[in-house]
Amino acid sequence: MEHPRIVLDTNCLLQILGARSKYHFLFTEFLAGRFTLCVSTEILFEYEEILRQNASPSAADLFLKVIARSRNVVRKDPYFRLGR
Repeated sequence: MEHPRIVLDTNCLLQILGARSKYHFLFTEFLAGRFTLCVSTEILFEYEEILRQNASPSAADLFLKVIARSRNVVRKDPYFRLGR
């Protein structure tokens, strides 16, 4: 059975990473492989930028390493951009 696929908005990303956040269980679910995170290069750059601004460079690096090594991450780069 295929896991659900999601795209995480950066605001949601910040909410799930905080260990004391009521939404942290979603990050735990991701680490357990219960859903597939879909990202593009553009999304990864945005994640890095937002994490560096709102957390720390080390937190950004660690999260991006987790993403790079996770089996439940799918890279999807768009072929078409509306309005560009």
